[in-house]
Amino acid sequence: MKHGTTIGNPPLEMLPDLRGAAAGERLVNWLLDAGVVREASSRILEARRVSDGFSYETWIVTLVADKVEQALIIRRQPLFGVLAPYDIAPEAGLLAALARTDVPAPALLGYCQDNAVLGAPFLAVEYIAGEVPDYRLLPEFPPWQDPSERRRLGEKFFQLLGRVQAVEWRSLAPDWRPPDTLSDRPADPVLKLLKGVIADRVGSRWTILPEFVEAGAWLSAHQPSLPIEEQVLVHGDYKVGNFIWRDDQIVALLDWEMTTVGDPMRDLGYACHPIMRERFPELMSLLLPLPDLMATYEQATGRAVELKRLHFYVIFALYFHAFTVLTGLISVADEGTDFRLAPMYAKLQQVTRHLITEINKFERGQHVL
Repeated sequence: MKHGTTIGNPPLEMLPDLRGAAAGERLVNWLLDAGVVREASSRILEARRVSDGFSYETWIVTLVADKVEQALIIRRQPLFGVLAPYDIAPEAGLLAALARTDVPAPALLGYCQDNAVLGAPFLAVEYIAGEVPDYRLLPEFPPWQDPSERRRLGEKFFQLLGRVQAVEWRSLAPDWRPPDTLSDRPADPVLKLLKGVIADRVGSRWTILPEFVEAGAWLSAHQPSLPIEEQVLVHGDYKVGNFIWRDDQIVALLDWEMTTVGDPMRDLGYACHPIMRERFPELMSLLLPLPDLMATYEQATGRAVELKRLHFYVIFALYFHAFTVLTGLISVADEGTDFRLAPMYAKLQQVTRHLITEINKFERGQHVL
C-alpha cells in the first residue's frame, strides 16, 4: 500500500513529489521570484527526501545553472499527521530570529505560504554539509566508538543545550513569539493540548488504555511550578538525530517545529528518554553517564540539575511518545486518515511499560535514571 492511502476510502490527496516536472518548475519559479536563486537558467538536478514525513517533510534539492550546482533544503508542512493541524510559520520566524543569536541553526532563505506552489506552505533553508547521526544507529557512528570522542560529542551536545537555553526568548520578537499559553505550570498547556486531541480524535469510538489516562492525571498532579521569568527556550525535540556533526563540532541544530518556552529540565528530560538508550541505559542520549551529563550541563548553564524535576520530564517525554503512538494507531484505524503510522503498533507495549516503570520509580523516590 502506498503512502497516504486509507482503509476503506480512496487515497488521500497527496502533496506533489518535488521530483515531478510540474512541481519542480513551480518550485524553481518561486525560488527565482523570492531571490533565493538568481540564475534564470536554474533547474532542479536532484530532489531527495530525507525524512519519513510523519511530521514536516524535508528534501535536499540540488539546482544547477551553467554547470554550477547549488543545494538547499525544502521543509514542507504536511497535510495530516499525529500533531495536526500543522503550521510552519512559527518555524520560519524562529529561524529568522535565531540568526541574531549564537545558536547554530540553518539560515532561512525563504518562506512560501502559497499552496499553489507545492500544495502546502514550505520553507527554503540553507544546506549545511555534515553527518546527521541517528540514535538508532549511533553505535555504528565512528566518533561514538572511541570513548574519548563519544565523550566529546556528548559534551558538545549538552553544551549546545546550554546555548539554546541562554537565548533571551523575548528578544526573538517580532520574528518569533511564544505561544499565548505560557503558564507558571509549564507542562500544563501541553498536557491540556494532548488531552483535547485525544478527546477529539477518540470520541466515543475508542477506549484508551487506563494506564495512559492515569498517567496524564498523574503528570497534571505532579508537574513542578516555575515562574515564567525563569523559563527558557525549549527546543522540544532535543535528541541525537536533530543535529549536524562536522569537524568535531555540532554545526547546526535542526527541526525547530516544536519550539516553545518552558522548564529548562524539559529538553534535558527528553534527552534522557529511556527508549533512546535501551541498549546502553547508563548513557544518557547514548552519549554520557548521568553524572557527566549533569556536570557538563551545570558548567554550561550555571543551573543545577534537580533530579526530581528531571525525572518528571523523562516521564513527560514518555507520555508524549505514548500519545504519538496512540494517535498514530487511531490514524490507521479511522477512515480518511493516514496508514503510514501502522508500524507504531509495535512500540505501544514498549512505551507503556517504560511509562509505568518510571512513574513507579518516581513514587518510590528513585530519581537516579
